[in-house]
Amino acid sequence: MSFNRFLFLVHRYLGIALGVLMVMWCVSGIVMIYVPYPALVDDDRLRGLEPLSASECCALVGKDFPTDDTTLRSFHVEMLGGHPVLRLAGPRLRNYDLTTGAAIAGIAEEQARAIAHIYAAAHGIAGVARVDGRILWDQWTVGGFRADRPLYRIAFDDAPRTELYVSSVSGQVVQFTNQPIRFWNWLGSVPHWLYFSSLRSNLPLWSQIVIWTSLIGCVLTIVGIYIGIRQVKRRRSDGKLASPYRGFWYWHHVPGLVFGVFTLTWVFSGLLSMNPWGYLGGGDPTPVIERLNGAEPDWATIRAALPQILRALPPGTVNIQSAPWDGKLFVVAFSSDGTRTRLNTEGAPSPLRQDDYAEAALKIGGESAANWSLLRQEDAYYYGRSNDPPPFPVLRVITGGADGARFYLDAVTGRLVRFADADGRTFRWLFSGLHSLDFNSVLRWRPFWDVMMVVLLLGATVVCGTGTWIGLKRLIGRPQCGGLLGGSQEPPAKL
Repeated sequence: MSFNRFLFLVHRYLGIALGVLMVMWCVSGIVMIYVPYPALVDDDRLRGLEPLSASECCALVGKDFPTDDTTLRSFHVEMLGGHPVLRLAGPRLRNYDLTTGAAIAGIAEEQARAIAHIYAAAHGIAGVARVDGRILWDQWTVGGFRADRPLYRIAFDDAPRTELYVSSVSGQVVQFTNQPIRFWNWLGSVPHWLYFSSLRSNLPLWSQIVIWTSLIGCVLTIVGIYIGIRQVKRRRSDGKLASPYRGFWYWHHVPGLVFGVFTLTWVFSGLLSMNPWGYLGGGDPTPVIERLNGAEPDWATIRAALPQILRALPPGTVNIQSAPWDGKLFVVAFSSDGTRTRLNTEGAPSPLRQDDYAEAALKIGGESAANWSLLRQEDAYYYGRSNDPPPFPVLRVITGGADGARFYLDAVTGRLVRFADADGRTFRWLFSGLHSLDFNSVLRWRPFWDVMMVVLLLGATVVCGTGTWIGLKRLIGRPQCGGLLGGSQEPPAKL
């Protein structure tokens, strides 16, 4: 068997094995441009909260509370069922009703229903809610929410058939779906990521299947591109290059020459999204975060500060979250419209200043020099879509040395919001760049980006679809004139 004949057979049988999946990846990719996988963003969750009330606060002494010297990673306060609730994250997550000081062991079904109604009212969701189950996971919650399980699934009888998921641990609304979102995701994200709950619930198995099918898809596409170029012939009539094929083989060959490279970049970048075998896994910014935060606050410090902070909250505050900085305790007050205010332990506004930014650069850089700047527009590693821009301003710190890691800190809260070391920057170009073609802001501009992606994905669909059809016909015993997948001994059409 000649080497080229071997490549024809490899392409044929890999196409038979993976062709339908490749078509599904292309078509579902078009759907995902407009309907992403459901995820409840922080701004939507905040809009669904009651304004914080400190009129019945604060009971902060009792046997259930930590000892004074217990250090805590973080805390936040928001309303739950008409009462302010404190959540402490330390050795374990603990919730307290600040009206009584009693520990909250869990959220009852009626409480979950009431929480869902408050969220629904704030978002214009009508209808009567019913508890549709207390679940560990389902199709829309299989990939996360481990600290919040079990979850209450609250179904509404409104026209879009809205469903909310409420944590039985914290009482927070953690997920949102409705019938249109669920329908389109069955045509988009679920098949694109092979995100079927029965498979995704076994994370190691799901990961290996995605990695190996993507790797095989790369081999299939590379071999197809090679064969496609090799099979281009010159016409006898005018000497111009042309395809020797007709029918489906022609529509597999010629579009393959045009869209094959894009098909390969999508399959390859999809493979990289799984960080196969630890490749481009990136570093851990945790040590830097710890240097910025300093020593964790103890319970005595938090207990002394909370009453003053709650009495001085800006109007419309729905949530406060701890934001330690250089060993000192600060909090960030969030309003339902997304406004954020940094407060000190006395409840006074205490925004980050130039000196704080310079100090952060020194802590991040360590022994190597670090440059910092306050960004008010996106750069190559901190950006979003035109309809979903990231928050600005943001503090960018670039460390010295060969790695040149970039740290992006929220200029209001001081929290790390993005991190790009050498692996992260490479991943940005090899995954985000190749997979979404977002190499710069011009290419990301919509609707230009939509048109470009849809045209290219349709072209890739034609390539994969015609190849799949040719391969399946060959498999069921109906070989016809030799094509890229067929690779039969019969000669192609004469030019």
